[in-house]
Amino acid sequence: MLIVGKERCYVVETNDERRWDALVHDADDLHAFTDAMYKDITANSTDHLTPLSHSHAWSDYHSSLERWQCDDKDVFLLSYTPPPIS
Repeated sequence: MLIVGKERCYVVETNDERRWDALVHDADDLHAFTDAMYKDITANSTDHLTPLSHSHAWSDYHSSLERWQCDDKDVFLLSYTPPPIS
């Protein structure tokens, strides 16, 4: 998952084996997940955010479109643990 802001891009990586499609079933689920991720981002927690070089981000995570969207921004890896599926 990629979150694109005005000055930064966040590559979201989960340490959970479940796929995103199994976690996010509808708009309400997506809203809850993005709110939780946003809280991690705005907290600037070094436990969850790691700066990435553009070359590392592009080679390991991004498509050409994502690269174009984030080329002029700082890129961070957000390690996110999703809540349990209810």
